Amino acid sequence: MPKTYTEDQLASALSAVRQRKMKITAAARIFGVPKSTLSDKVRHKYSGNRPGPEKQLLQHEEDSLVQYLLYMANQGFPLSRAMIRCYIQEIVIQSGRTSLFNLQKGPSDDWFTKFFGRHPDLAQRKAENMDNA
Repeated sequence: MPKTYTEDQLASALSAVRQRKMKITAAARIFGVPKSTLSDKVRHKYSGNRPGPEKQLLQHEEDSLVQYLLYMANQGFPLSRAMIRCYIQEIVIQSGRTSLFNLQKGPSDDWFTKFFGRHPDLAQRKAENMDNA
């Protein structure tokens, strides 16, 4: 759902609540900010820009992986999910970061669904065996 308020409206509402000039409900109504959003910001519910766990790969790592997958597919050797899992496991191990997924199994199918959703230029297909003809 798209935001219906500006960052200035949110900042003004936060300021009014923190200075104890208004209650959360009143500030939300006057400044046009959802009450739940304002409440979360006042209580520092989310420390980062977005809720949820951090991404498993850094942006440059994910971009490099996408470029490699596209390159291998263009060369006629598309990588299977098992092969991609191995590459991702190695990227995380080499970086020395802790990971939320099991390093023996690699990322889950849910991670792949989200990954392919973030990169519509990639396609999920199974390679077919080619006959001799």
